[in-house]
Amino acid sequence: MDYRGASGYIWTGKTIKYALVFLSAVIFLIIVLIGAYKIHENELQRREMEKVASKILGVKVHIGGYYPQPGAHSISFSDIRISSPPGFDTDIAIQIGNVSIKDISSDHDRVVFGKVVLGHVIVFMGIRRDATNLMALLSGIDAAELAHTGYKAG
Repeated sequence: MDYRGASGYIWTGKTIKYALVFLSAVIFLIIVLIGAYKIHENELQRREMEKVASKILGVKVHIGGYYPQPGAHSISFSDIRISSPPGFDTDIAIQIGNVSIKDISSDHDRVVFGKVVLGHVIVFMGIRRDATNLMALLSGIDAAELAHTGYKAG
């Protein structure tokens, strides 16, 4: 059985319609896969930022959302929770709704932030006889550790 049209060619109106539907489905699938890849890449970067912040502070840090904007030289974080150091009653020491860092640039071996905005900051103060949880967090920040992870702040 021959499937060629009346003119002898395989490209009839029906086959062209099928080819266009197939091409549209392929383009749609490519767009969906690129979107899924970007979401996965964003999740990996968010986890890496959690690891770096946890290593710097010495306590567990949870970042709910990570939104880089390379074209605008800015980055945003949302739902940041910094745990209390060991030995304090409160689970969370600091909760920040969102952090927006704008005008990020590089000056030799330093990263320079033009504007940093914190929104909805809640501090849960844990007090012991000899210290508060914030004193332990501040004393736990190690500048050398920051340099070892590859991030330097100016």
